[in-house]
Amino acid sequence: MAPSLRKWLTQTITVSQKHEFAEGYEPPLPATANYPFQYIKEVEVHGRKMRFRPVRSDDDDLMLNLFTTFSEETIYHRFFTHVTMTPSRVKRFTHIDYRDQMAIVAVHKNDGERQLLGVVRYAAMREKKGWAEMAIVVGDPWQRMGIGSRLLRYLVEVARNEGYEGLIGFVHYENQGVDKLFRKLDMPFKEKDTGTEVMYEIPLK
Repeated sequence: MAPSLRKWLTQTITVSQKHEFAEGYEPPLPATANYPFQYIKEVEVHGRKMRFRPVRSDDDDLMLNLFTTFSEETIYHRFFTHVTMTPSRVKRFTHIDYRDQMAIVAVHKNDGERQLLGVVRYAAMREKKGWAEMAIVVGDPWQRMGIGSRLLRYLVEVARNEGYEGLIGFVHYENQGVDKLFRKLDMPFKEKDTGTEVMYEIPLK
């Protein structure tokens, strides 16, 4: 085994043990060379303990289960249309490169079973260098509990650490929940009516 590969395996196992094996919170992560372990964070939101972490390639079933908690209204506000989620489609949301794309999920254990409560993500914009488009959704049972605002603040922190200049979010006119969420961020942002939705810009530099 090459020294460089041995070093990478040793570092990966050490970090994995720190965040996963020791606590027993989640099963071992499938082998991956670029999973950003540094963004795993234990948090407590209104007395509910959970973990914020980058999405994993084995989160397909958890993501599908999260989708089943969405009302038709939540689906429309998130995707701007009515969609269904299939095992093949969900991989677009769980298999990312962690460079041009990032997704942070909120993981909670309920009676020993893991469940995703929400997810926030960004994807680099080709038309605006250094900026990324963001989106957020929280399952209906856990909305208005402060999870969305904590997730969004953390995504801002991650994007800043990754060197992005700003984030842009497009929100449906009727989505008053996300509008209120942006106003709770306690950070500067710009708001613009595009004629079809509201665009929010959060400068990071």
